[in-house]
Amino acid sequence: MDSHTLDTLEFDAVREQIRRYVACSLGAEEVDRMAPETEVRRIRTRLQEVSEARRIVDARGSFPLDGVRDIRPHLEKASVAGILLPGELLEVLGTIIGARQLQTFILKSQESSPLLTDLAKTITPFPKIESEINRCITPKGEVADHATPQLQTLRQRLKVTHNRMMEKLNSYLRSPEVKNLLQDPVITVRDGRYCMPVKAEHRREFGGLVHDSSASGATLFMEPQAVVDLGNEIRELQLKEEQEIEKILRNLAGLLASQSAALLAMVGTLAQLDLIAAKAYWANEHRAVEPELDTTGRLDLKGARHPLLTGDVVPIDVYLGDEFTALLITGPNTGGKTVTLKTVGLLTLMAQAGIPIPAEEGSKIAIFRQVFADIGDEQSIQQSLSTFSSHVRQIIKILENVDSGTLVLLDEMGAGTDPAEGAALAKAILKYLMKRSARIVATTHYGELKEFAFTEAGCKNASVEFDEETLRPTYRLLVGVPGSSNALAIASRLGMPDEVISAAREMYHPERAALEAIYREMESDRRSAEENESATRAALEDAERLRRQCLTEYDKLMRRKEREIERAVEEARHIVRKAKDEAGEILANLRKQDRESKATETARQRLERVSERVERRRRRSDERLPHLPEIQKGDGEVEGVPEPGEEVLLAQFGQRGVLLRRENGRSEVQVGAMRLTVPTQSLRRVKAQERPVEAQKGVSLGTVSLQRALALPAELDLRGQRADEAMLNLEKYLDDARLAGMKKVRVIHGKGLGALRKVVWDAAKSDPTVGQVTEAPEEEGGAGVAVIELK
Repeated sequence: MDSHTLDTLEFDAVREQIRRYVACSLGAEEVDRMAPETEVRRIRTRLQEVSEARRIVDARGSFPLDGVRDIRPHLEKASVAGILLPGELLEVLGTIIGARQLQTFILKSQESSPLLTDLAKTITPFPKIESEINRCITPKGEVADHATPQLQTLRQRLKVTHNRMMEKLNSYLRSPEVKNLLQDPVITVRDGRYCMPVKAEHRREFGGLVHDSSASGATLFMEPQAVVDLGNEIRELQLKEEQEIEKILRNLAGLLASQSAALLAMVGTLAQLDLIAAKAYWANEHRAVEPELDTTGRLDLKGARHPLLTGDVVPIDVYLGDEFTALLITGPNTGGKTVTLKTVGLLTLMAQAGIPIPAEEGSKIAIFRQVFADIGDEQSIQQSLSTFSSHVRQIIKILENVDSGTLVLLDEMGAGTDPAEGAALAKAILKYLMKRSARIVATTHYGELKEFAFTEAGCKNASVEFDEETLRPTYRLLVGVPGSSNALAIASRLGMPDEVISAAREMYHPERAALEAIYREMESDRRSAEENESATRAALEDAERLRRQCLTEYDKLMRRKEREIERAVEEARHIVRKAKDEAGEILANLRKQDRESKATETARQRLERVSERVERRRRRSDERLPHLPEIQKGDGEVEGVPEPGEEVLLAQFGQRGVLLRRENGRSEVQVGAMRLTVPTQSLRRVKAQERPVEAQKGVSLGTVSLQRALALPAELDLRGQRADEAMLNLEKYLDDARLAGMKKVRVIHGKGLGALRKVVWDAAKSDPTVGQVTEAPEEEGGAGVAVIELK
């Protein structure tokens, strides 16, 4: 990527911001090397790595990189010199432990961070190095006594010898004769030997070796002759200790050198992870997003913000490369034209360097092979170049290297020379760049270039918005609307005399003034359209909110309906079971007593009470049910309103029954041994499969039983039916048989695989009104027929 562009767009300032978030010098070096790339897969990987790191940070906090150091110099020293100091070994240990902890930290989130997981898995553990350094070096940076048995023995001997020496020296200090020979009763060390400050005139009387003297010569630091041998022994032990320590440190350095390549690879991975974590922290701070990547030259920035601006930054929307490839921005000075130019360029460089961009979700960045920028006043006094000349030189460089994979950013095209010539040159440059399919964003004050953008295919006008009431820029970018410099309005606001402003307006070219008026009218229309769009969007949002509320309420209603239906069905089943038991008992009493006897009348009244109680409980259950949506007809249903005596389907429960009567939108239906009162609209006519029961008001139980006995066949054929269908038909048939007073019935279920036989036998045996279930004689169907005796 062009180095001049990186400097012009201040890419290094973004590097500096990210550098503040690194944990160690490893990450800082990676930040310095960070640069825009052009291979889309690598760019996408870099961006996704940062997104994964952000998810981890949001979920579990910062990356554990505190103990990591740059140990590459230590590894080189271990390989060359063959020895490391204890402090250096501790830094290596801290880095190895930090790498292990970081790997564990990332692997706990491997499902949501596959790229970082792959990176973390490349970290090699070094348990032997870790344990050896831990064993040999203390946290204070000293070689531990137990590093080797030899060192432990030497230090024990040193301690014993030292204690013996101190005892003798202290005995000297306590001696009255020796005290008179000393300047001070103290023990000091000179050149590693234990000495006492002796008065110079008592040198011979004290006896021993002189190791130092005071500046005046009045005091001699002497080692008493009695401890010279102990001092020699201590010195010999110290030399042996130093040799043993050096041996230990060399062994540890050799261990590191043998794993140097793997350790360097670990350091490289830590550097990458440090950079990724720093990018993640920076992105969170700047509310940045991972942009979509485009390889066809299409750029679409939504709510983009320049990352180096502080305070209340106005976001901009910029798009390029779809309907047009060149965007020409006009407007007043300090209105934000150059900031827009730099925002487009810098965010492109950042994305190609794997850095999330400060913009809204859904923003798209085009991948360019080159980005060129000619921005700002680049005049050079040393090279005697004017502003215009410096711009021309940079543009010449751009024209020599431009192609379809290039983004070109040009600020104040044609400025610094004669306006007519400058405008002509600017149009020619734009044509040249567009002919080579480059993507161009340029700024200008020239009206001729606004007209050029109107007429030239592939070029689009844009402007930075200017508030004519406050005479201040709003810094919003308006694509498709040319801008005005507003020089006269700004001059008037700053205090230019009215006489001068009026004269300027009169001298302003009439055609140009008319054109500027058209631009202002376009801007006014745009604002009105924008206000209408905002109102429409608000109305749509309200409608969408109401729609969601309705859906939510509908879902609640449907769930409530389902719960009520489940409760009602369960209660109905309970009622049916209880009614069956009581009806069976009543029928048994009826068969034992004469039909006109008092016992019969009592039984009949009891049966009617049961029916009334069933109906009341059913009505209460039915009233609790919410309004049901209309149910589509199923197989076997017939159009029209059912009449009394016809067989009907109760849509709520999926059960069939016989309609007894209809009145005021409610219908009474006989379902097995139970009568139900339900809304008429919930009933569906079905094709008659058996002779309808005569149903009229005041029908007697005897009449119903007689009719059922006449209409009911002596056997039920269930072959070919599904298990649930067979269960319903069997229950209905047994209910009808009991009401008809039948004592024995035959049910044909067939042999087959035995599934239907099991359903029939299990259902019959679990029915409390069934006495016995047996197989039919072989000549009457055998194992394919169940003979059911009713109690």
